[in-house]
Amino acid sequence: MEGEEEYRFIYVIHCDASARKINDTRTKFSEAKTAETDGRAYARFNPSHSSSCWYVGSSSDIACRFKEHLGYGARRTYALHLSSWALELKIPLEIVALRYSLSVQDDVIGALEDALWTALRPMFGRKGRR
Repeated sequence: MEGEEEYRFIYVIHCDASARKINDTRTKFSEAKTAETDGRAYARFNPSHSSSCWYVGSSSDIACRFKEHLGYGARRTYALHLSSWALELKIPLEIVALRYSLSVQDDVIGALEDALWTALRPMFGRKGRR
């Protein structure tokens, strides 16, 4: 819409779950990624990160990116694709999105995202931009 400012976002996907549920998450995701369930491109798995933080990312189209993570977007885009492996886990997720003006420089957004990734050590995804 005219006059509507556009933004970009840094977001965090976090779960509130017991150690057992986190272990179940690791197992289910690993199985889906190895089997390439539904022909999807799953995010990187960080097996050394046993964290309640699942993912740290950034996007200028947050709605599209969340669709991909939920498993209702592009199959070949690296994402969590939750509908393909996580439904039976019944783990509540919290998503926090930090909104930034387009005037904020790319390197600043990248540095902020990397700092969050380092601090939170998410179970999935990768640090840094392509």
